[in-house]
Amino acid sequence: MSLLNAEGKFTYHTAQLNRHIDWKGAFVIGLAGTILVTGVTGPVLAGLGSAAIPNFIITTIAGFFLCLFLAELAAMFPDRTGGPPGYAYMGFLKWPRAAKHINGGTAWAYWLGWNPVIAVNMLLVVTYVNALAKPFGYEFNPILLGTILTVGLYIIAYMGIRPGAVFSVVLAGLCIFPLVILAVAPFLFKPALLNWDNVIPVNVLGDSMWSTVGIMLFMQYAFLTTWNSIAMEAAACYIAECKNPKRDAPIAMILEGALGVFIYTMVPLSFLLVLGAKTIAQDPYAMFVDFVNPIFGPAGVWVVTVMLLAALLLSALNAIMGSARSLYQMSLDGQTPRIFAHVNKHNVPDFSMAVNVILNIFLMAIETPAFIMVASNVGYVVSFVPVLIGYFLLRQDHPEYERPFRLPEFFKYIALLLAFLFFVVWVWGGPLWGWQYYGLGWLIMLSYIPLYLYRTRFEDKRIEQVA
Repeated sequence: MSLLNAEGKFTYHTAQLNRHIDWKGAFVIGLAGTILVTGVTGPVLAGLGSAAIPNFIITTIAGFFLCLFLAELAAMFPDRTGGPPGYAYMGFLKWPRAAKHINGGTAWAYWLGWNPVIAVNMLLVVTYVNALAKPFGYEFNPILLGTILTVGLYIIAYMGIRPGAVFSVVLAGLCIFPLVILAVAPFLFKPALLNWDNVIPVNVLGDSMWSTVGIMLFMQYAFLTTWNSIAMEAAACYIAECKNPKRDAPIAMILEGALGVFIYTMVPLSFLLVLGAKTIAQDPYAMFVDFVNPIFGPAGVWVVTVMLLAALLLSALNAIMGSARSLYQMSLDGQTPRIFAHVNKHNVPDFSMAVNVILNIFLMAIETPAFIMVASNVGYVVSFVPVLIGYFLLRQDHPEYERPFRLPEFFKYIALLLAFLFFVVWVWGGPLWGWQYYGLGWLIMLSYIPLYLYRTRFEDKRIEQVA
């Protein structure tokens, strides 16, 4: 089955969102993925020790290659929104029945990957706020404050892509600077704090990385670092809202990947060199204070913490906006109830964003960010397996399609290798976290089935009968 109609154009459901941004807007909003390093670094360093560094490096390289593949796909299909799942659909269209289910399942898994980022980041925000407020005798309830902030971000997102992009620029200006500084600060300002014994030799908290325990722990935490590193693809959600997506897609995606490589490798390395795994393990989520204080002093702690708060809020805003666009595109494609495609007067999917907010208020009750990440990653990592296979199929079956940005031909085999790597991490590393939260992720994943049945067996049938 060809993707082209009689007029030579692609046949698929296109997004009808406003095109108000360029590559800079997509890049800035997409920084939300890079910022996730703030939540992952502590637990991984505490759990793996020096073996965390090769773990971060391997998964980060995988994330960069993913950005390259998405740059080509996003430029090919500039009218598909909701991120990478929309591109998987295109690769499998020669099997129409399979394609629609791959599209729906992949998009729902991707939505599950990004949606809980709101809850993760809000819990981290409250952790940092309470750390600043504690000397003054104040302590905020995590769920209450997290809910208030989430609703505030929803209001901003409700106003449309342009206000969201403007707000993201402000937050990005505050947050990228501290992440870059944290990555290089000890090397530039306090090299005496660097303890290379914390990194060399490479082992899992004193045990061999090649022992049975070492390998199992390495795979368990690879489940988190992969969730983190592939999140640099976040800019792909907004390519359909760029003025010139064929030009903007490769610029935004490649820059996002390059910055991610730097942040995802240097931030963990700096923290481990300065603090060591044992110190980090005492409080993995508040280690930023312990790291900054000996370098910049108490005033620096305040400045960096405020900037990190901005980073986390930016990431949460992206999660509200980006994952809602996945639900929106799924509804256009006929896989979720029609209400998910509803847009407000600012032409943004308001109902889908509201669903994201409500779900995350409940997820905040888990209270431990790492466990929410585990549930989230049941969907996120596996969602890229069909995307990468779809990339291979498009290269194999349709070399004639226009590709404004084109990778070398042999990259299609790298795409298959990457798909296999993500699948292994998903099927091996995830269950090692236990079934309480891994199972919660599966429960949310399977909730797609009744939504799909409602759409196809009730809504669509009713419209057919009226027609």
